[in-house]
Amino acid sequence: CDHSKEEETISVFDSIKEKDNRLDILVNHCFPTGLLYYGQLGCPFWEWPPDTFSRMSSSGLNVHYVASTLAGRMMVDRGEGGLIVSTTDLSDEQVNEMRSKGAASDGGDNPDFYREAGLAANMVKAALDRMTRVMAMDLRSHKVVVVGLQPGNIMTSHAEMFKRKMDSGIWEPEDHRFIEFMRPLFKVMKLADIESPGKGVVALATDKDAMKFSGKLLDNESLATHYKFHINYL
Repeated sequence: CDHSKEEETISVFDSIKEKDNRLDILVNHCFPTGLLYYGQLGCPFWEWPPDTFSRMSSSGLNVHYVASTLAGRMMVDRGEGGLIVSTTDLSDEQVNEMRSKGAASDGGDNPDFYREAGLAANMVKAALDRMTRVMAMDLRSHKVVVVGLQPGNIMTSHAEMFKRKMDSGIWEPEDHRFIEFMRPLFKVMKLADIESPGKGVVALATDKDAMKFSGKLLDNESLATHYKFHINYL
């Protein structure tokens, strides 16, 4: 399914409804990271292509709205509650911790981590956080829990690929900007395996009192402490 194409996303939910006629959990986790890897990372917004926000919001925001709308209908119609999770960005505390350790691509004393990703990416993430809060208000009476989850720093396949290139000192010219952005971060970040955020989702889905978290932005490390599950750092 190409989630940048709305009709394909709708088709997936049509198939779920036809086959199972129920949906208990939705995790919104789409974002066009390739636009960051090979974009104008670290540049001011006017140096990015004018269609950057449109492209990012298509598969990083609109698809979440469509998926949440269709999932919400199924959960409300079924009347047995549910869980909608949208992965969101690093918390201010996490960013400040990296700043204190000197994780700045420009080597400055007061790096702005968010600015590096560009204005469009920040707008998409901010909209997702607001979407989480409003959906939680609408769905509370239907016992559907809606949260934003900050997974932390994860060793995704892309992160692993770039780290391997960085360690070898061999990479393509188009990789240079992103590798230089990530180099100081790799020195200070704790990277968790890809299963760690899933443990947080499972913990929320099996907690009968999870409604107390609805509408909030949660970080996975805090969930691990609360629910006592283990995060495997690599």
